Order: sequence, then C-alpha cells, then structure tokens
Amino acid sequence: MKFKISFIENLIEIDNEYVRCIEIENKDYFYRTISLLNDFNNNEDLKEEINFIDKIDFKMIIDYFNVDLNDKKTLNAVIKYVKENIDVLNYDKLLRSYQRLCTLFSSSLENIDIPINIEEDINIDNIIKLMNIKINKEDSILKNLFILIDVIKKIKNYNLLILVNLKQYLTKEELNEVYKYAIYNNVTLLLIDNTSYGIPQKYEKKLIIDDNLEEFIV
Repeated sequence: MKFKISFIENLIEIDNEYVRCIEIENKDYFYRTISLLNDFNNNEDLKEEINFIDKIDFKMIIDYFNVDLNDKKTLNAVIKYVKENIDVLNYDKLLRSYQRLCTLFSSSLENIDIPINIEEDINIDNIIKLMNIKINKEDSILKNLFILIDVIKKIKNYNLLILVNLKQYLTKEELNEVYKYAIYNNVTLLLIDNTSYGIPQKYEKKLIIDDNLEEFIV
C-alpha cells in the first residue's frame, strides 16, 4: 500500500507485516499532514496534494477519549455482517416474532381515535433496525484499539487504521501489544506522531522528518 504527499519527499509505503511510523518534529508539517488526511477522509478533492497509488479506505483516530466505534460506514458494514450471519432457523423465528409484535402493537391502538398506520413489512432489515445495533465501547484506549482491530478484521470496512500521537498515551509494552495484535490479524497500521521517539521498536519501520525538514528512513 503506497501513497505520496506532495510536500514530503519520500513515498509512504505501508504493509500489514509491520507498522509504519511517521514522526514529524516540524509542527507546521505535522499539522499540514494531519489536516490533509482529515480533509481527504471527508471527501474533499485534494488530487494535487495527495496521491494514493493503491486504493486506501482509512479510519483516522486523533481523540482517544472519544473514539467513535460507530461511525456510519462501520455500522452499515456491521449490520450487513450481522444479517449475513443469522442462521436459517433463527431467521424464520425472528420473522414470526416480529409479525406477532406488529399484531400486538396494532391491537393496542384500537381505542386510539387517530388514523395511525402501522407498517407491517415483515423483513429482517426492519428487525435489525429495531435492535439499534451498536459496538460496545470500553473504558481503556488499549481495549478500544483491540476492538477496532477486531471489527476491521471481521467486516473489512477499512484497509488502513491511522493513529495520531498514540505514543503519548501508551507505554512501549502496550504499543508492542497493539502492533502484534494488528499484524496477527492482518490489519494495517500507520502511526503519525509530532515527536521523534528515536530507534524503531520491534515491528516498526520509521520515516522521521526533523524540525529542519530533513527526512530519515530508519
């Protein structure tokens, strides 16, 4: 997986066999990089500034205290996954139960003198909508990252997870656990930090951009 940002000299190459880390000490370049990726993720036309050589659908996490596990794209993919994995026996039971629910609800409105229409379209989509499916969020950054990796592995809603300034919040040991879990599950990670953390850890390949805009691959 490769892409090019116009103001960064090196081509950015990513693979699920390692974790690509970009450490940008220059604050202006760091802001421009994150802003550019964020704008691209919001479907803005940025063809002159960023070129994705391979097709990349990414989720970018900046705020680890308000991680959105239930963005629209993810929820739609989860609902599709749930629908595809309901076994035949339970599928029929759900339809019959929903039909009984509609009948019961309709009968409860018989004394209401208002022309209310109850849509009794008996299908699995209506049942799933009624269930209001959501992904449960945990109370730790590490656990939520594991959930994200699990979801991406299962439903393949994204092929890249970009984590901004994650190293500010996790220990080296915790980072190592995230790296191992992502690599084991074939989920591709890109870490972008505004500080250089020196020699790469195990599983890392780094592009460092210093305050003078010199670039180093380590």
